[in-house]
Amino acid sequence: MSFGISVSVVITTYNRESEAKRAIQSCLHQTYLIREIIVVEDGSNSHLMEYLEYVNRHSSFNGQILYLRNSINKGLGFSRNLGFRSTTSDYVAFLDDDDFWKEYHLESLVSRIAEVSKGATVSVGAAYAPAEIRFADDTFYFVSYPLNTGDLQLSIKNHGIRTISSSLLISRNAFESTGGFDETLKSSIDHDFWLALSSKRCFVCCTSAPSVITYLPDFRKTMMSNKSDRINGVLEFLTKWKKYFEELWGPKEARAFMEKYYADVVGRLIAKDIYNADFRGARETFRDIQTYSGKRLYNYRVFLKSLSKAFIYRLIPKRLISLIRNIIHPSGNEICARTK
Repeated sequence: MSFGISVSVVITTYNRESEAKRAIQSCLHQTYLIREIIVVEDGSNSHLMEYLEYVNRHSSFNGQILYLRNSINKGLGFSRNLGFRSTTSDYVAFLDDDDFWKEYHLESLVSRIAEVSKGATVSVGAAYAPAEIRFADDTFYFVSYPLNTGDLQLSIKNHGIRTISSSLLISRNAFESTGGFDETLKSSIDHDFWLALSSKRCFVCCTSAPSVITYLPDFRKTMMSNKSDRINGVLEFLTKWKKYFEELWGPKEARAFMEKYYADVVGRLIAKDIYNADFRGARETFRDIQTYSGKRLYNYRVFLKSLSKAFIYRLIPKRLISLIRNIIHPSGNEICARTK
């Protein structure tokens, strides 16, 4: 069933050939017809072009498959925008190379858009779905559920920000109204785009069943090529949206949100440092948090959480971690929910 809505997919990849192939396969097995799959390789060298040529020749996929490659690494925002410009559909879905979709992902989102659109006075700008979070060994961890629905600006004002990796299906008009992904940011790119949509009073809806599989970062590997880039990127993001936050919540509460956001995001780097026994790096990163945020008690909570997470991931079996996690947080949670 097409619902009269055409869909394209953009997959961005960098140095993850095997994972990218898995993501591509999940597109090929979708129950909803895809007009085109755009794969953008961001400066890495792989055999994806040959693989896609093979898929074109031997798969039953009826849409178009296009391979694009940046000559040098230009970043996630640039690659997503490049992919979008090559699409022709009403709606576009973005899939990261290390995630993949269950076969009903796109059909469930399009069905939800069609359902919400019936008799609605506003058009649905975007839809997204819950994601099943797993460890690198495929052990289930928890489900991250959507937080923001309806008028996105109002939802963020009341509840905070939550994006879900690789789950977004967005209308062409909504995407173009924002100008696309910010190509200058090195961190918080998804949150930045979510805020841009909210500033245009985008209307969003969501599904209830998890249809995305995404993985926790491997602490043994670098979350970004440069930790200082990650930290500076968060600062750039917060500076960019400072006035908008103040319009939503007022100066005092906006500052509180920004300090907690910074502590939460940078706190993940502390967990990575501790996991890899880089205690000096962890101490320096915590000092960065203390410099930016005046919420000392909250900062120490973040530090202790990072410390415990690092040791738990090292010492406790993944299945037991999953069980404990879902007892404590049965409904799923993620940073950036608004807390007073």
